Amino acid sequence: MKKNKLRLIVYCSLGLLLSTSCTVMSNYQSAKTIGKGSIEGTASFTNNSYSDEYMREDDDDAFRYNSIGVQGAYGITDKLDASLRYELVLAEDFNVSHVAVAGKYNILENILSAYLPIGMYFGEDVEIAETFHMRPTLLGNIDITDKIELTPSLGYALSFNSDYNSYLQIGIGSGIKIGSLDALTFRPEIGLSFNGANSGKEMIFNAGLGVLYRLK
Repeated sequence: MKKNKLRLIVYCSLGLLLSTSCTVMSNYQSAKTIGKGSIEGTASFTNNSYSDEYMREDDDDAFRYNSIGVQGAYGITDKLDASLRYELVLAEDFNVSHVAVAGKYNILENILSAYLPIGMYFGEDVEIAETFHMRPTLLGNIDITDKIELTPSLGYALSFNSDYNSYLQIGIGSGIKIGSLDALTFRPEIGLSFNGANSGKEMIFNAGLGVLYRLK
């Protein structure tokens, strides 16, 4: 196993980089809120790829990890949703769990929302208090048809521990309804995150698919 990849796996397994190189950066949701009293469930799978300048200079393979997630959202008002998300992060030599609570507020109806997840990691050898973080994000909406929408996003992942790096993220997702199943939405998504402190020397690419079902 190459040196840089081994270094990342060891750090992540000790919880030292859980708020940076192993962070969950996906959204899998629309800028639209779901409506007062509505309930929505989401299942997702994401493939993530981390690299830094030393790995790229040495032509080392990127450090890859996957995450499997579930999320539930509830419409508190027509403009405000609350959600709870669980994500299992899986890498070659370890796995950890991620939990986040979030709020989403619709700023411009059907156009723009502010989304704020606050989360932590837990697992074997993980110091939970060291992994608290938040990721303020703007979600946009572009309706292509009545069954297809695009969701551009701009976010910033910030650890509560100042020793950890922060990341600026740009992404694009899509909501796709098929046939007459209006309660079911497929949401493919990609994103690219840059280390804010080191001018893009560290990068995380994420790509995955979420499946949403409107329960109420």
